Formats: sequence, C-alpha cells, structure tokens
Amino acid sequence: MNADRFTSLKGKIPPRNPRCDLNHMNLERFRDYLIRFDWYYAYSDDHRVWSTWNAEEKRLKAFLSHARPAFVSLYNKLKQ
Repeated sequence: MNADRFTSLKGKIPPRNPRCDLNHMNLERFRDYLIRFDWYYAYSDDHRVWSTWNAEEKRLKAFLSHARPAFVSLYNKLKQ
C-alpha cells in the first residue's frame, strides 16, 4: 500500500476497540463519537472507506433503535 494512500485514510476508519462500544457509552463519550463520525463517507472514492463507515452507521442506527431518549435527541441534534 502506498504511504500517501495510508496517510489519507488515517482517521477515516472508525476505531474498533472497547471505547467504541456503543452500549457502554455515557452521553459525553457518545457526543465525541458522533463528532468524529464521518457523515460524508458516502462520497468517498475508496470502497473500503465507504464499506467501513456504512457498517458503522448501521451499527449506530441499531443502537439508536433501543437507546435512551437522551442519546436519540443528541444524535438528532448533531446529525443536522
């Protein structure tokens, strides 16, 4: 993989670690997660980036389907 290509992807792929476990986040960490979320992934030319963020958005929406109202409200506020 080209070093420049790697640099361009840095920070674009959501981290997969225990800190990103949506089911165990408080509101402050969830807010940080939403701020770092790449809402424009659909415009990516790299299919790997698109696939990764698309899966992450599906995971987020699954979480929101059973989340407390405060989380859903924060999501709606930051998504705008």
